Amino acid sequence: MNKTKRNLSFIFIALLASALLVMQFFTGCSSSQQEERGGGKTYAVWFSYLEYEELCSGMSKKEFTEFAKECAANLSKAGFNTIYIQAVAFTDALYSSSVYPPSKHLPGGIATSAKGSSPRERDSGIHTGVGIGIGFGKGGWTRTGVEVSIGMEGRAGNYPEEEESSWPKASYDPLKILVTQMKKKNIRTEAWINPMRSVKEEQLESLPDDFIVKTWAKQKKGRAFLHQGRWYLNPYYPEVLRLITKCVSELVQNYDIDGIHMDDYFYPSSLPEEIDANEFEKEKQKHPKLTLKNFRTVNVDAMVKQIYAAVKKANPELTFGISPSGNIQTCRNAMFADPAHWAKQGTVDYLAPQIYWGFLHTAKPFEPTLNEWKQITAGTNVKLIAGLAAYKVGSVQSAGNADADAEWQNSNRILADQTLAAIKADYEGISCFRYASLFSPSPVNSSHAEKELAALEAIMKR
Repeated sequence: MNKTKRNLSFIFIALLASALLVMQFFTGCSSSQQEERGGGKTYAVWFSYLEYEELCSGMSKKEFTEFAKECAANLSKAGFNTIYIQAVAFTDALYSSSVYPPSKHLPGGIATSAKGSSPRERDSGIHTGVGIGIGFGKGGWTRTGVEVSIGMEGRAGNYPEEEESSWPKASYDPLKILVTQMKKKNIRTEAWINPMRSVKEEQLESLPDDFIVKTWAKQKKGRAFLHQGRWYLNPYYPEVLRLITKCVSELVQNYDIDGIHMDDYFYPSSLPEEIDANEFEKEKQKHPKLTLKNFRTVNVDAMVKQIYAAVKKANPELTFGISPSGNIQTCRNAMFADPAHWAKQGTVDYLAPQIYWGFLHTAKPFEPTLNEWKQITAGTNVKLIAGLAAYKVGSVQSAGNADADAEWQNSNRILADQTLAAIKADYEGISCFRYASLFSPSPVNSSHAEKELAALEAIMKR
């Protein structure tokens, strides 16, 4: 009898230990499963405001939730493990925001009766220190004092002292729904913002009267400037940087996202000198060696630094990355955005240059361009992700010669071959622009896109 009891006790203890080991395995698996997807590489896709317009405009909350489930299932099945979801496209909000007014691209439209809070120019708990100082260091003209202090109590953008505004609200929050569904499939999500680009000239009057960007545009004091029919924010001004930081803080505090992503809308190209001549001359009087290019470049550097600080202040584990133009000279000379500065200064975790050219492109062939970007991050901890032009598959391009022009049409696996080239070049991974190009292509390109996706899937899931 005693022997039987001892045997039963031994069996019970063994079963209990086994159960604990199983629980420990699954608990650990949930935290590491995402890292294991893709063999440690990043396989990402961009989901832009165009997806909202083309794929789900007018959907109810229930319909959109089903759509989001399908998106997550599609990405998971193909082997993608990261998605960049557009949250801000034109100083508007594709989410529930008290910093920017709701976007006209929201899939569910605007609620008919609900009101939201407006971001007045009052204390929001987010500050840029004592302002921005200017001086010459070893690297030339610099801006200092661009430090961010974020009030972590409550949500960023919560302004209890303000009056309720007339801002409408989204009928539902598409970002929240997408993030929720992506998490169920262990897909990383980053909120994608365009901090400087705003509305077209003819759209200004449609903005709420108490929206600060509309005020800046009408004041014509430099904080917002008009170029080729579109308004842009001027990163020279601390109050502009503060607005951008409010948006970033709102996103990282209110959503279960893994980071903030930003693409290539900095200063627009062909920007005339008179746009910010007053600001430049003011600084040039103090620093005679200052050039307009350096002035604008450092303004962008300051914006990048502030966004990075806001992200890390909220949670050091979150990532901040930028997807600049794949042409480094275009970045530096036309957009006044120098990725080498950000890499050296450590104000980005990764760069995802938009290398949207084929292997045979005459001016920017794919593989040499991959190597150019490796020089930008050499000696730093900044990772590289190759941005790929999924939107070009199956189409004829104008690349300068017959073979290059037909490259995207003749090949059924150009994205797969570019992915292999990026991995061989020690890139962290790839990102495809954009979701619809692969999972909801035009009828003309559907067969081609299906073959491209199959070839890409074979790499991402191996």
